[in-house]
Amino acid sequence: MGRVTILLAVTGVAPAVGVSTLTRSLREWLSARGLSVDHLEQDEVYTRAELAPVARELAVRESVAIETLVQTISDFVGAEGDDDSVILLDSLFPFVSALTEWGYGDYRISGFFDEIAERLSGVHVVVVYLDADVDRALRNAEAREPEGWLDWYVDNLASTTPDASSPLHAAADRLERERELTLRLVAEHDWDLLAIPHTDELSADEIFAATCRGLADALPDSPAHSTDSSD
Repeated sequence: MGRVTILLAVTGVAPAVGVSTLTRSLREWLSARGLSVDHLEQDEVYTRAELAPVARELAVRESVAIETLVQTISDFVGAEGDDDSVILLDSLFPFVSALTEWGYGDYRISGFFDEIAERLSGVHVVVVYLDADVDRALRNAEAREPEGWLDWYVDNLASTTPDASSPLHAAADRLERERELTLRLVAEHDWDLLAIPHTDELSADEIFAATCRGLADALPDSPAHSTDSSD
């Protein structure tokens, strides 16, 4: 692999599986490997000037047109140049959860993947997917979050899971469908996928170490550095 922009997207099967914690650790690890890192956190969608078209549509419509999303993300990634920079995304790309929440079905989400893959054809896309047992991950999240969090979370999903027998089943069914769709479409578009299984049973340090081991192969042009999470 020559000089190329790397889009490193960290996402997961459920809330609170450690995506943001891992992304912050990866920012330091990648910088130590001599790479220029632009770390885009989830909330920065509303504050980054480059993402203003997305923020405007969210403010007005509470959703984003796929055409706007494709154009904005491809412009943002393209602005990084080709000097071995890494764009590190926290819980955003490839947007399956957001697109589902905005009312898009599987067919239109698949079309989004086709469009963004074409626009990012010169970019090395790597998706780190933190996998887990969905029911256990949701219960772990409920235990860590304030009282009433699960009810709030399920309310946000209810419109797409109206026939589930319980709120927990509603959330789990939705997340399982998103998981299957994400992994299938990533594979169909030949992006590098690093799946870390059983993250509901691992510590943050264990998740970080496993991810670094996997990324050492996905980023062959970078000099080897320690994957010790204490670095």
